[in-house]
Amino acid sequence: MDRTIFQINTCVGRRLAGCCAMLLLLTCALATARVRAQDGTGDTAPDRARIAISMSCDAGGCNDVVSGLNDMLTTTLVRTHRFVVLERGGGLSDAAHEVDLGESSYANRRKVVKKGGMMGAEVLVRAAITAFEPNASGTRGTGLAVPSGIPVLGGMHFGSSDAYIAMDMRLIDVRTGEVIDATRVEGKASSFSVGGLGGGTIGKIGLGGGLDVYRNTPMEKAIAVLLDEAVQKLTDRIPARYFRHQAGG
Repeated sequence: MDRTIFQINTCVGRRLAGCCAMLLLLTCALATARVRAQDGTGDTAPDRARIAISMSCDAGGCNDVVSGLNDMLTTTLVRTHRFVVLERGGGLSDAAHEVDLGESSYANRRKVVKKGGMMGAEVLVRAAITAFEPNASGTRGTGLAVPSGIPVLGGMHFGSSDAYIAMDMRLIDVRTGEVIDATRVEGKASSFSVGGLGGGTIGKIGLGGGLDVYRNTPMEKAIAVLLDEAVQKLTDRIPARYFRHQAGG
């Protein structure tokens, strides 16, 4: 009798242990799914808004950097996993060319992408650079009067440098044309730098090389601040009803 009771208890204990183990595994799986949903890396990623970006220069000196700023904003938005960002720059022309090539006699019709599959944006982000000031204030270069308090030593001088950039954004419902919101974002940065007095173009940053010429300068910092604020405002100001898509949909 005692032996029978012992065997029953052992069997029940094993089953309870098995159930506890399964429950623990299920709990861990659910926790992992929640984490993936929060950071956008799992199959249950949060719903996204389907948007396109159109950027222009409405300030002096920014025509040569608009394309680079548009690319940076696109990349930043994609990495948030909160937006389906549709290409509207040169990449769209390239994609359309590939589709057209598939319609030509050069392509294997069984291995091409057919026309009619591209998605449309529900929200157009119309962004305009309204201020672009790589040297908003400060003293740099040769031939300038150096204010008192800024020391000059040998062939070098110490100077402060500030940068400022601003962008106006309108959020447009593509279906109706309604401007659903409008906002302004800014980026400001300062640094205390040491520059050699080499003459020529010192203190003047050319636009020919695009954004790369601002590497390790206050303008690079100002752009980073601007992009961060832009992404935050887009996430907050696009109404919740537009966040209803998964990646690729």
